[in-house]
Amino acid sequence: MLLIDLLADEILIEVLGKHNDDEKLETDSPQTRYRTQFSAWKASLSKPSFTIPVLGVQGAGKSTLLNALLMDDLILPVEADETTCIPTEIVYADQDSTEAEIVFSSDAADILVPCTAAGLNPYVNNAENRGNRKNVKFIRIRRKNKLLKNGVKLVDLPGVG
Repeated sequence: MLLIDLLADEILIEVLGKHNDDEKLETDSPQTRYRTQFSAWKASLSKPSFTIPVLGVQGAGKSTLLNALLMDDLILPVEADETTCIPTEIVYADQDSTEAEIVFSSDAADILVPCTAAGLNPYVNNAENRGNRKNVKFIRIRRKNKLLKNGVKLVDLPGVG
């Protein structure tokens, strides 16, 4: 049985509802809450993409890992200090793009920059865009990589802690 089929299984929903230890007073029955949650999960499984955030403490090697897995060169910034200050998503394309898309939070038009460390650093590197003064919402890089082919989107996030 596929997970998507399991989420619609009425017997599973009924069993979970009967064995729900939730003491909260709610107007919906446990079965209704499970059915609603499972419907949302099923809808998300049907989407054409799946996002995997790469999260960890600053300097842990998140960008280094993604460079090693998906890039032919050091494209994402890597330093011992905090570097990534903007979420950078890497998505599948039929061919590697020579440009990266910079998407802004403001009304500024999105731009394309060379998909190189030198092209990305002014936007993604904390040393060159401290406090995100350039109002970058995120950066998108398109790569022809089998890890991304089935709709997986990897997102390099700023470090935590």
